Amino acid sequence: MDHATEPTRGLRPEDADRTRFLARQTLDVLSPSNSPLLNPEIIEETVRILGRNLTGQAAHFAHDALKTMTGQRDPAPEGYRIGEDPACTPGQVIFRNDLMELIQYAPQTPQVQTRPILIAPACIMKH
Repeated sequence: MDHATEPTRGLRPEDADRTRFLARQTLDVLSPSNSPLLNPEIIEETVRILGRNLTGQAAHFAHDALKTMTGQRDPAPEGYRIGEDPACTPGQVIFRNDLMELIQYAPQTPQVQTRPILIAPACIMKH
């Protein structure tokens, strides 16, 4: 697929990159490892625990679907205002541009890791 989506004469490089990206996303969606019915690790675990993983997830899905249909929300933690507080942990914006803000959160324990961790939501990683 990578070879089939290489830039060709008359095609702008950014269009080739976009095509390659969409092809990669399509292949990832169709990958057997992303399907519970075709992934051998999921099948093995499902058999080992007698399907409790599937029934548990189905219960979570039903609970979330019911809350969505009825407009219910989980209560916010004490001192946290939904839609107003971006996080419960003190922090500060250390970088900002048109696409994102990088927030450095204050440590909450006496010991911290020596290397920072960057957490990016899935919608950001795709662009």
